Amino acid sequence: MPCPFVHLSLEERRQLARLREQKIAIDEIARRLGRHRSTIYRELKRNWWHDAEVPQAKGYWPVTAQQLADGRRRSSCKLARHPDLRAAVIDRLKDGWSPEQIAGRLKVEPGSGPQHWLCHETIYRFVYSAEGQSQELAQYLPERRRARKPRSLVFPGTSRIHHRPKEVNVRAEFGHWEADLMIFRKSTARPTWPRWSSARTASPCCSATTTVAPSVSVWSSCSDGRRCRGIVSACG
Repeated sequence: MPCPFVHLSLEERRQLARLREQKIAIDEIARRLGRHRSTIYRELKRNWWHDAEVPQAKGYWPVTAQQLADGRRRSSCKLARHPDLRAAVIDRLKDGWSPEQIAGRLKVEPGSGPQHWLCHETIYRFVYSAEGQSQELAQYLPERRRARKPRSLVFPGTSRIHHRPKEVNVRAEFGHWEADLMIFRKSTARPTWPRWSSARTASPCCSATTTVAPSVSVWSSCSDGRRCRGIVSACG
């Protein structure tokens, strides 16, 4: 499993500045610091100092770069620094608002300025932080998850596509078919023709569609739910 990203330290920024003064290539700097080259490029782009009044002062300065990085991290903790804003966000979460709705509303409310604006990701991070977990704020989210799901699934090496047997490409057996699950809001929706509806009262309809590549044939069936047992029964 890949290691979590760790921000550059002040000492690493000082080494980066010295190596830049020596005209060392970015790839070599990354190798010496034990970092990916994209990390070095990102660091130089985000923390490069620009001064319109004194153009000669522009450049990469390690102490200034550390201050800029610390300032961005402090701004991400806006809810921790503003108790009134934090209380307003918590109240709306308990009223059933999603973080996206809260963030959007704060930008259009009368009397609300940039100091009160939030990104929905900031609210999610607060909900799943130690303070948010102590107040059990995750139960008020639409998904009601106690922990965030990873953004990308990590599959074991033996399950990757380049290990797939070549006979699977022929699709000659039942296990080689391709299946997709489509979920509709309206129970009367046609399984083979997806039409998204804004209806909220009807129960969702699940359609299992199976494709056989050699004959370009498609079978579609309606299931009572999206769990494995119901899908297998619908396909059988």
